[in-house]
Amino acid sequence: MYSPKVLEHRALAADWLAALHTSEMSDRPWLPRRKFEPTILETAQRDVQEMLGHRALVPRNVETLELVLRWLHKTEERWGELELTEVDVTESLVHGDFLPKNIRTRKRRGQLELVGLDWDSAGWAATPMYDLGFLPNDRASLRRYHARVREAGSSLSRPELEYLKALSDLYWTVTFVHWEALSFRYAWITDAMRRMEVYEQWLRTAIAQDVTSSDHSQ
Repeated sequence: MYSPKVLEHRALAADWLAALHTSEMSDRPWLPRRKFEPTILETAQRDVQEMLGHRALVPRNVETLELVLRWLHKTEERWGELELTEVDVTESLVHGDFLPKNIRTRKRRGQLELVGLDWDSAGWAATPMYDLGFLPNDRASLRRYHARVREAGSSLSRPELEYLKALSDLYWTVTFVHWEALSFRYAWITDAMRRMEVYEQWLRTAIAQDVTSSDHSQ
């Protein structure tokens, strides 16, 4: 199993995503186009409002959900930037669901390699942003990814990469909040609330990041 906690696995993930994002479009012309879904933020806000009505909530849970809702409202200030990432960027092949459950490692000819599964969300996009949120969150992985795409001929600068990574982190955390709403259909929400506590921290961190469109243009 792949684990982003394993140093060697993180390096493989950076290499694999860099190779994917610099693939030739002519190799897979039949894949669909991926587009940014601007309504996902509004949907997530509505989902959290509904979560607040769950009977099993305790005061700590309510506090967490109210904080999540607060960060989602703050996210509106940056949400328009996501649409701008699809302007004047070289088209990339994206996996679209690069979660650990969809990744394996294997030995082949004595070398450890990474294998991506579940390609239902794969397609062409005007930005690699759709996968960068799954790139391990450490400076070494970001440096390695950047070095690999530059070696492949990409003109992506380091500030541009950091900008896209920050926006991708924000986009996917909002999406995870939306997905978690499914768990609130049931009576027992202990595990769901543990995940919501994590998402609250991720949203707080993403909102606090001082990465703006002006950085992107440097």
